[in-house]
Amino acid sequence: MPINYNLYEYRLASGADYRARVKYRQTVNLDELLAMMQARHPHLSQAEIRIVFEALTETLLPLLLDGNRVVTPMGTYGMTIKGGFDAMTDRYVEGRNCFEMTIKPNPEMQAAFARQARPHKVEPAKPTPMLHEYVNVADPSAHDRLLPGNMARLLGDKLKVNPNDPEQGIFLLATKNGRRDVDQPPIRINQLGINTDKELLFLVPPDLPPGAYRVEVRARFGKDLRSGQLRDILTVA
Repeated sequence: MPINYNLYEYRLASGADYRARVKYRQTVNLDELLAMMQARHPHLSQAEIRIVFEALTETLLPLLLDGNRVVTPMGTYGMTIKGGFDAMTDRYVEGRNCFEMTIKPNPEMQAAFARQARPHKVEPAKPTPMLHEYVNVADPSAHDRLLPGNMARLLGDKLKVNPNDPEQGIFLLATKNGRRDVDQPPIRINQLGINTDKELLFLVPPDLPPGAYRVEVRARFGKDLRSGQLRDILTVA
């Protein structure tokens, strides 16, 4: 499969430039890697392959700590020292200097990758408010209820809003039978506390009528107004 990438603006003093950012399809963990390796080599068990990985790791660390460079089929492991020195007579100082491991890919693997890799340009995802969790501050166990006159939190991503823009903010949408009740206008939350990309703290309106509500965050990105909704419907008894 091709390797997905998109472009982003990279501002320089001499003007705007554009760089590529790879969009990974997924992150493969060790268990998934072992399963793939066993599929290619069914005569080996996953337990046997895992032992090889563990033995390699256990052997690598002491060799590196002894100041060795280690060459493996996956790459060459080494080390570097970060931080500056004041003179030829200066020495390593904890806090100013530190060791970092280095891993250089195997040249044959690097060449094979460069030869076979195929690019595919994709459009970058448009930033949109993502609501992951609702927290009832007064009663955390009541995760599906809005308590009028009490504080509540929304956790997620891209949540920050401009409270001075009437089109942005937290809105409560009345619902009926699981669907938006279009006869009821959205109720905008007027009192915000924490207002960050990851969290919104707000006061549930004291006069909020009983019923079921969908929580929606509307935020502006450039000229575009975009919205995201909490998956769960919240109720006021």
